[in-house]
Amino acid sequence: MLSATPYTFAHGDLDVENLIVKDENLVGIIDWEVSGYFPVWWEFTASGLSLGEANHAWQLLLLEHIEDYTEAYEFWKDCYRLSKLPDLDERGAVLWDDLESEKSSSSDSNTSVR
Repeated sequence: MLSATPYTFAHGDLDVENLIVKDENLVGIIDWEVSGYFPVWWEFTASGLSLGEANHAWQLLLLEHIEDYTEAYEFWKDCYRLSKLPDLDERGAVLWDDLESEKSSSSDSNTSVR
């Protein structure tokens, strides 16, 4: 499980449409309604989740300026996939099967201990 601390202030939606640039300089950031105090890895994770593959060039530029939290991103992608139950994609189905297997193994080992 990912650590939830430390918390930091995050915009939560750093997409190119939310940046105001003038003469090649950042002069403003808009669209703050999803901002707040989140785990330090949230900005990376939220950017990856909201941008998907459609804006790969922006993701690469953003990665030059924020720390890489790929593990957190993968964790949240998996949580998102599982949230689509019962309409899981291929990876979601694998995750669900893994969770069911762990649940069965756990209940089997708990039963054998008694």
